[in-house]
Amino acid sequence: MFAVPLIFAWRMGVPGLCVVAGALISVAVPFGANATTAAERRLLAIEAPHEAVVSGTKMRAHWVRQIIFPGDAKSREGALELKRQYEECARTASPRATVKPVQEWPERSAFSIKDFYLAEGVFVEYGYSVSYMVGPTADFGCQLAEVTQFEARGRLLSEKGLCSFDLSSKKADGECRAQLAKASSTPAARARRIVPARNPAMPGAVLGLFSVTEEVKRVNRVPCRVVKARFGESSISHCFAQMGTFKGFHAGAPRPDDTIALSLEDVHEDASGVYFEGRALKAVPDMLISAAVFFPFLNGGFDISESSSFSGGFYSDDEGPDEVAE
Repeated sequence: MFAVPLIFAWRMGVPGLCVVAGALISVAVPFGANATTAAERRLLAIEAPHEAVVSGTKMRAHWVRQIIFPGDAKSREGALELKRQYEECARTASPRATVKPVQEWPERSAFSIKDFYLAEGVFVEYGYSVSYMVGPTADFGCQLAEVTQFEARGRLLSEKGLCSFDLSSKKADGECRAQLAKASSTPAARARRIVPARNPAMPGAVLGLFSVTEEVKRVNRVPCRVVKARFGESSISHCFAQMGTFKGFHAGAPRPDDTIALSLEDVHEDASGVYFEGRALKAVPDMLISAAVFFPFLNGGFDISESSSFSGGFYSDDEGPDEVAE
């Protein structure tokens, strides 16, 4: 749901930056979103990329682990629909077919974890998920099947463009090899904090839908400023963190100038209520991590397909506006 700003709108399918961060945080799972199945418990325990890869050149970065799932009403609706489908399947199954009992019923139909890393000149996210469906057994009976993604898929965005990668299939697509020549590797580039220009496909009117409110919140003890936008019957809000010793890559995100382009809390609502919500589980600013976390596809073994998945120039903070109107 990777989402994000205008150019990050691929996450949840709506414009807006949906990434998170904050000062050092290690908190209980929010919203009462406790893991209710073995797959969800495994998801919450997945090792973060920077914990799995520790060797090589180091980069300074902010890290956030976020939990994302449907709003309460949609979660309940999804869980009830799964039970209805299972009961209907069991009722109509052949007497000879296997109906596997469900040991743990999920409280929601989908559950995902995101790891976000923000550095000078580059941003990367990793995603893991579990969802459920009622599917047939080998003898055309019934079972509650889990659709899991424990090997991360990710996207990297930098001044060189966008690269998508899959750690399971070892495939990458986009401006991937170009990432090797990172502009952020030089002191001059770090000082300029280069960011992408507005994508021509995303007119300024879209960015103008976002507004910085007067609301200042604390999410898990970290201050953040709220930015909101409305799209017809839908609305989206982010609470951009005020933390860290550097702002890092912000990709034209519609954020206040005194924040970084990582949000501590994201809520997307539609006409029926909260569509999805996300919140930081852990966040650490200013940590030194392996550069391989940002560029896993450059270590060999990946099938890289070069394509233009991002278009548009780049400008420094001195060349264009960085904040939406208050």
